[in-house]
Amino acid sequence: MIYFFTLSVSEELGISGAVILIFSFIISAAISMRFKNRINHINARDYINTVFNIIVIASGSALIIWDVALQLTAFIHWLVLLIYISLIIILSSLHYIGKMRFPLLLISVFSAIMVFLMLVDILFNLPISSYYNSLPGIGVSYLLGFGQPGTASLFWVSLTFVLTMVCSALQSILSAILYIKSK
Repeated sequence: MIYFFTLSVSEELGISGAVILIFSFIISAAISMRFKNRINHINARDYINTVFNIIVIASGSALIIWDVALQLTAFIHWLVLLIYISLIIILSSLHYIGKMRFPLLLISVFSAIMVFLMLVDILFNLPISSYYNSLPGIGVSYLLGFGQPGTASLFWVSLTFVLTMVCSALQSILSAILYIKSK
């Protein structure tokens, strides 16, 4: 009975996350329709930054939709990740399709904040999750366990977490460089 309840709550959060992400893509599509005449060639740095955006959006979305432990035991973390990925989708479309500079600065700042928060999760073992009081040390094991026995981790969860963190860091740096160079 408890398993059924947790599964249904998890499915509802995953579906809710997917709906919000789809809504973010719809906003991006509306932006592209508004600025369809302004789409130009992108340079190599923009291309690389686009790859980082895609990896961050894909890996973050996978965690939002399918990571049951994130949904059930660290709801605040799930919500912050959902807001971050939605902002990256919208800001990226404003930059690439709308050819605006300011979203680069915001992407850089939000990505840096997200990397900081992810490092805090690693270093302080998910301090605001419900696991913290009952199972100290579970944060590092879960986030960086890569499916090892006794870590409560799955390989894909650790991989997507690390991809999201590393690509967010690279995205933050490259977006700041692109913002400075585009003056």
